[in-house]
Amino acid sequence: MNCRICKKEIKDGTLCNKCLKSLDDELMTIEERSQRNEMVKSEHDRHLAIGSLMVIIGIIGLFVGIIISPLFVVAICLIVFGAIYFLIGFFKNTSFCPACQRKKCLEDISRDLIGEFQTTIRERRKIERTRHEGGRVVGGYPETYEMEVDAPAVERHYRITYKCNKCGYIGTREESETVKI
Repeated sequence: MNCRICKKEIKDGTLCNKCLKSLDDELMTIEERSQRNEMVKSEHDRHLAIGSLMVIIGIIGLFVGIIISPLFVVAICLIVFGAIYFLIGFFKNTSFCPACQRKKCLEDISRDLIGEFQTTIRERRKIERTRHEGGRVVGGYPETYEMEVDAPAVERHYRITYKCNKCGYIGTREESETVKI
């Protein structure tokens, strides 16, 4: 089978990888856009995995690099490039319309609160003690220490309705957030 645009021989589908990446959404069929979106999602996952792996290897290299100084520079470079690679994958837009498979066309219409629950979150607080041993002041400076405590919070669940600007498809998704009170 050949690509319908550049006539290059391909194994499956109607477009080669080069044409899938370069063509505009309007020139592609729904199946072709779906194939392109699967390719984008796998590329997104690869960016996250490789970036994470580079950062982990870089951190291990830092500990080894303390002993061997030339390895220290390599470890720093691995951490920086790994973080960049990870962030590219993290911020890459992978939202597609389920109906027409176009990208960057979904717009939130409404956000409805469907549930709210009381909960707690763990947080670190600084605590100052100026008095102990029966109320006597000890020294001129307060004693400070950090302690993890459960802080009251609210967990809110939302149903978000969105619409595709291209085909008019309307769908819903659910999100939740936890907010400290």
